[in-house]
Amino acid sequence: MQVYRLDLHVHTPASNCFSQMSKFSSEKVYTHIVNTALEKKIDILGITDHHSVDGAFHLLEIYEHYHENKKLVIIPGVEITCRIDECDQVNILGYFHPKTGYDKLHAVLDDLKVPPFMHGSSEFVVPLSFSEVLDFFRKRKALLISARMDKTDYRRAVLPEIINSKVRTHDVVNPKEVNTNFGKDVIKNKKLNFMTFSDAHSASMIASRYSEVELDTARFESLSSALE
Repeated sequence: MQVYRLDLHVHTPASNCFSQMSKFSSEKVYTHIVNTALEKKIDILGITDHHSVDGAFHLLEIYEHYHENKKLVIIPGVEITCRIDECDQVNILGYFHPKTGYDKLHAVLDDLKVPPFMHGSSEFVVPLSFSEVLDFFRKRKALLISARMDKTDYRRAVLPEIINSKVRTHDVVNPKEVNTNFGKDVIKNKKLNFMTFSDAHSASMIASRYSEVELDTARFESLSSALE
């Protein structure tokens, strides 16, 4: 087993809220994302644009073509926002095998009823229930992580339901606080992973927060097995 450094919540220019430095073209920003991840010694990078998979595949393409030393594992994903009761800020990160084809993964957005003009939007809420979103991803063998559900009281109120839906891994702002102070009756006897990632909306933010995990190899299968 080996310890690997993870940042599994990273955006690209495919997210409308991405902060792109004016001196860089979009193409150079993608290269800058890869270079920053390598400089910060990230082993596994998860790309999770809001309701879009374009950035993940563009980044994979750039990395495959321009980097001879493949030290970085890039996992394509997507950040989907759905609703639990009155809370319409339930953020779910879904990750897929890096060999999943673009067309197949792009079809996920159609099946989740994300219209093309909302690709990249952080304001869109899919017209599916939380349980439907989970079932959808699980049928496609995606790795699921909830995102920043401890950030506000509004979101924190529905975290117990997310936990009880057998989502094991959670990207939280304050992992120690969640572990020690939040909902011990909910957390008790459950094997949960409270991690923290950067939620980077610029290349410079990558690895500003990261987590480490022991895996037998830096592959999607090993990561999914450890976190699901």
